[in-house]
Amino acid sequence: MKLKILQNTVFKLQTAQASDLPADQKEEITAGQLLDLHSYKIEGKLIKVSFKNVEFKGRNTWYAFADHVRLVTSQEDVVATQQQLSPPTPGELPRQHRIKDFPYLAQTDNRYNPGGSCNVTSVAMCLSFFGAKPTREAQLEDEYYDFLIEQGRSRHDPYDLKWLVEQKGYKDDFRETASIQDAKKWIAQDKPVIVHGYFTRFGHIIVLVGYNAEGFIVHDPYGEYWDSGYDMNTDWDKTKGKGLVYSYSLIERTCSPEGPGNMWCHFISK
Repeated sequence: MKLKILQNTVFKLQTAQASDLPADQKEEITAGQLLDLHSYKIEGKLIKVSFKNVEFKGRNTWYAFADHVRLVTSQEDVVATQQQLSPPTPGELPRQHRIKDFPYLAQTDNRYNPGGSCNVTSVAMCLSFFGAKPTREAQLEDEYYDFLIEQGRSRHDPYDLKWLVEQKGYKDDFRETASIQDAKKWIAQDKPVIVHGYFTRFGHIIVLVGYNAEGFIVHDPYGEYWDSGYDMNTDWDKTKGKGLVYSYSLIERTCSPEGPGNMWCHFISK
């Protein structure tokens, strides 16, 4: 994925008006450049972009004005910044799709094991999308953490996660041999996919909420994944992992290392 600069513009470190920011928090950018991206996230009229091989003022993550740039694939096919596509006809998938209004939850503010509760946090995101609410005085993900322990189940076991989803009145079609195409077909129906992967040494779980030409749009409860490690959610920024694009090659490498069609996926529905 690349970012094409359509006109002279300003990159910003914050979402505030460029005119209100000091010089060390903005950078003038000339038109015509094509910059390699690691990931991006659309935030209204801005796009938060993280570059692969370039830095400005020692930073590789900036906000760009959506109207001043264009997201393109390596072949320079345009990637839409608004996910407004007509529903697919039978047997046909839209080129890109994103589930609207999908909630994001950060595991880093969980009461229990914030460094290791990606599993129940991912389940909580999906079930809250379908309408689940806490029944105790706790965050939904903390409630699920407690519930599994009370029932003698393990949050690390995919079949116990499936059991949890079904105990809460929803459906989980868990498959150990899912493909990228399987996940895209499910997402095109406005249904999320939970996927297991080796983003960390001990394993990690994220939610797939969309896809485009470059990769899956993900809600990563821990933050933003980099090959060098995670840019974790913090108390002052709990949405670093929201709406990121993880390339198909990254997903295959981390979630299907045995080869294509070997992803562990939970296909969640009502």
